[in-house]
Amino acid sequence: MMGLHALPDAMGRLRSLAHLCYRGMVTGCLGTGCLGTGGLVTGCLVAGGLAMPSALRAAPKEISYPSADQWRQLQLTVLECGRENTAASCDLARSTADPLLDHPQLPATCKDTLWTIRDQALVAASNSYARRERLNKAASELIPLCRERISSPAKNNKPDQGGKTNNLLKF
Repeated sequence: MMGLHALPDAMGRLRSLAHLCYRGMVTGCLGTGCLGTGGLVTGCLVAGGLAMPSALRAAPKEISYPSADQWRQLQLTVLECGRENTAASCDLARSTADPLLDHPQLPATCKDTLWTIRDQALVAASNSYARRERLNKAASELIPLCRERISSPAKNNKPDQGGKTNNLLKF
C-alpha cells in the first residue's frame, strides 16, 4: 500500500503515461516499470485504451432528437391502441416507444410516459375504461413532456435609471 506522500508522484507518472498514450507513443505496458509497484494494471488499462489508432476508436454518434411528427405519430398510435385494442396498433406503440427509452437527451418525465406506454399498450381481454384512460393520459402527456425544449434568450436584467433591475417591482 502506498502512503499519501507518494500519491502526487504516482499521479504525475499516470499523467505522463496518459499524455504519451494520447500522442500514440505508448502502445502498452510490459513489465512492472510502467507506474511502479501496484500500477501495472492501471497503466496497462490506460495505455491500452488511449493508444488505439484513431480509426479504431469509436466516434460518438450524434443522436438526433425525435421530431414533432414522430411524437405526434406515436401519440396517435397509442390512442388507437386504447380505442381499438388490436395487436397491430398496440405492438406498433410499444415498438416505437421502446427504443426511445434509451435516448440520452429525453427528460425523465418523458421516459416515465414512454415506460407507461410500453407497459400498458398490450391487447387486453376486455378493453376497460380504466385501461383506455391510462393510455389516453399517456398519449396526452407525450407531446408536452417530450417535445424538444428550445432555450429562450436571457431576460434583460440590466439596471434601469432608478437602480432597480427590470424584473423587480418598483414602489
